[in-house]
Amino acid sequence: MERFLEYANEYRERAKQCLAYAAGAEHDEAKTRWLELAQKWRRLAEEAERLADQAPPAGKPKNLK
Repeated sequence: MERFLEYANEYRERAKQCLAYAAGAEHDEAKTRWLELAQKWRRLAEEAERLADQAPPAGKPKNLK
């Protein structure tokens, strides 16, 4: 569960980087591509958070003694 949240944070950081690149882009096409990439990173972050919510808590598996 915690690992998925770490992934989500990393993906959000990458999205922020893409937004910064988009802001500095000189050409509209480059800006559009950076914005699209930022959106994909945000979606990955959302998916990682969703998986974190579904993941069982860390610990010893039930079938082990």
